[in-house]
Amino acid sequence: MIYYGRYIKEHYQSVSIRFKKAMISEEELSTVLKYEEIKHWGNTPSISAWNCLEEQTITNKELSLSYKVYLIEVYGDVKWVYPMELTAGNLINPNDYKGCMIDRETAYQLFGTVDPIGNCISYGNEYFYVRGIIRSPKPIFFRQIHDKKHTYSNLELVYGGDVDGYELAKGFIMQNNLTDSYIIIDGSFYGKVFNSLYKVPGWFLCFYVLYQILRAIWKRRTIPLQVLILSLGFLTVWIVLKRLLDFRISIPQYLIPTKWSDFSFWTGRYKELHNQIDQIAYQTPVIKDILFVRCAKRCMVYILVSLTCMWKFASKILCPKAYRL
Repeated sequence: MIYYGRYIKEHYQSVSIRFKKAMISEEELSTVLKYEEIKHWGNTPSISAWNCLEEQTITNKELSLSYKVYLIEVYGDVKWVYPMELTAGNLINPNDYKGCMIDRETAYQLFGTVDPIGNCISYGNEYFYVRGIIRSPKPIFFRQIHDKKHTYSNLELVYGGDVDGYELAKGFIMQNNLTDSYIIIDGSFYGKVFNSLYKVPGWFLCFYVLYQILRAIWKRRTIPLQVLILSLGFLTVWIVLKRLLDFRISIPQYLIPTKWSDFSFWTGRYKELHNQIDQIAYQTPVIKDILFVRCAKRCMVYILVSLTCMWKFASKILCPKAYRL
C-alpha cells in the first residue's frame, strides 16, 4: 500500500496528453514552446514526447540473439514517459542518439547478464549502446529520436507549482490548434491524491486512540490528577504519531473554491474527474497508463484491507468492551 502510493506520487508527476495518432513533431513542439514562453512567461511546461511500438525486434549480433520488446521512441526527458527504477548505468539524455535503455529481463535474454552496460544492440539498420538498465514488468527498449520531423502521439507536460494541470494542458492544445482528438490524464493530481490516501489507515488508528484518551479525560474530569496525566499522555501520543504519520493533506489550489457555498464548482470538478476516469478506461491502452491503473487498483485494495484490519484491531484489541475506559 505504502509502496504503491509513493510509486504513483514519484512516477506520475506530469500531465499526459494522448493523441489518437502520431501528429506532432519536434519541430512543431519547438515552435509551440517559443510561443508559450512569450505568452505564458513563468508557467511554461517542460515537454517530453514519445511513441510506443509493440512487438519490435532488437538483436545482439555478436551472440546472434534476438528479443521482442516494446520500443519507446523519445524526444526529451525519458524519466517522464515511463515509471522506471534504474538498476544499473544512467538514463539516456535528450542528445544521446546512440544510447539506449533496456529492462533487466531483456538484458538477460540478449547478453546472459543483467548488467550489460556499454554493449551494443541493433535495431533495424542502427546500432545502440546500452547506457542504463531498469526494472520493468514488460520487455522494453528506449531510444532518443534524432529527426525534427518525426511525429509523436504522446506528450508529457510538467508544470511547476500547485496549478490546474488539466486546464493548462487543455488550453495548451486549443491555443496551438493541435487537434480535437485527444485525452488528458492529470498524473500530478492523481499522484497527490494517492500520496495522501495510503496514509488513511494509519490516520484512522491514530485518531481512534486519541478519541479513546479524550473519552477517558471526560469521564475523569472530576479527578484533576488523572485529567492532567491523561492530557499529558494525549499530547505525547499526538506529537509522536504526527511525526511518524506525517499529518499533512495536500489539496491542490484549484480544488479549493473561492466561495464554499459555490456548489456548481463541486459539480464541475466532479464531472471533470469522472470524465478523466472514463477517458482512461476507454482509450487505446498505453503501457504507462496500464501500469498506473494497475498500481492504483492495488493501492485501493490494500487501503480497504488495512482499514478493515485497523478497525478490528482498534475495536477488539485496543479497546475491548470489558476494559473500555
